[in-house]
Amino acid sequence: MLEKLNEIKSTLKDIGEKVDQIADKVEAGVKPKFKCNVDKNNINVKKHNKCYEKLKELGYKELIVENDGCIGPSDLYRYKVLDNDGNKVVEHYSLKGVNDFIKEKTK
Repeated sequence: MLEKLNEIKSTLKDIGEKVDQIADKVEAGVKPKFKCNVDKNNINVKKHNKCYEKLKELGYKELIVENDGCIGPSDLYRYKVLDNDGNKVVEHYSLKGVNDFIKEKTK
């Protein structure tokens, strides 16, 4: 009986993984162009990609989005902008902060 239960669990796990793989393929065709260390389903990838493209036009190497590392709401992220040497230029806790940085640099 226990053996059968384990077999059923294993089968369900395999089916779940296959469903997840199919869902990933069907899911939003928009993939992050930036280094994304958070669940991309929790952010607007198109807006973030636009921000990343603007940073690239300004000569910056990378936009990194990661969890803020603090205990608190799960939707707080740390945004880092890196120069071509990989050094952090600026750090914000919202996409708006990065967009404000871009506006400041384009003036």
